[in-house]
Amino acid sequence: MAPLRELHDRVPSRPLSKLTKHLEQQLAIAARASEQRYADHRDRRPWTEVFAEIEPTAIAAASLAQVHRGRLRDGREVAIKIQYPEVRRLFPIDFGSFRRAVRVARWLNKSLDFRPIVDELAHFVLLELQFTRELHSTVRGRANLAGDPTVVVPEVFEELSTDQLLVLGFLQGTALSRLDVLRERGVDLRSIATRVANLYATMIFSHGFFHGDPHPGNLLVLDDGRLGLLDFGLAKELPTGFSRHAATMIVAGM
Repeated sequence: MAPLRELHDRVPSRPLSKLTKHLEQQLAIAARASEQRYADHRDRRPWTEVFAEIEPTAIAAASLAQVHRGRLRDGREVAIKIQYPEVRRLFPIDFGSFRRAVRVARWLNKSLDFRPIVDELAHFVLLELQFTRELHSTVRGRANLAGDPTVVVPEVFEELSTDQLLVLGFLQGTALSRLDVLRERGVDLRSIATRVANLYATMIFSHGFFHGDPHPGNLLVLDDGRLGLLDFGLAKELPTGFSRHAATMIVAGM
């Protein structure tokens, strides 16, 4: 399973120079959306106007985007999530090919019907492409958990974000996928597992809105011992009454 863990956030990244133009275009879009005026940079806003520095090597990368650590000009540290510019163009092409392959497989063997799986994958990838949706979900999750001193959801810099760019407060910690590092830090893994379970129980049964992508790369043990919760791209709002009925079912089963 160890090699598969790398797919969470360790896909080979691109040089920042390859994404600079796209980043600056998105910063210009964000500026216009927040009613600022940059007459000299209508199509692109130089990233140096916003950031004092951006680390050239990505700290995380997946199939849709990569994340760089940076610092705003006021000194605050941020995580800059940049969606790959061609993803939205290639997404329909890739899934079209996938669907054709599934049809061939079903033609060869009627019992192999993977169409529902492909449809579900397409649905969730489309959700993850909508950074504006992730932005609002992160803001909501942060507000819901604001009263819990043991959990941190990153701050969102809405005035710098777009549907293809997210600028978030940087959280310093160790992902749960890095078990070796957590052991070196002396972290009680059993206690962390209990805390994660309690966190999800709170989100599901108390808030009715929860972080829907809890792979180990999206959960951090921060340097101060708190839990950090990243990537609300697949957050889910539960139907009214669902939490109460699910809790009743669980208790009845026990």
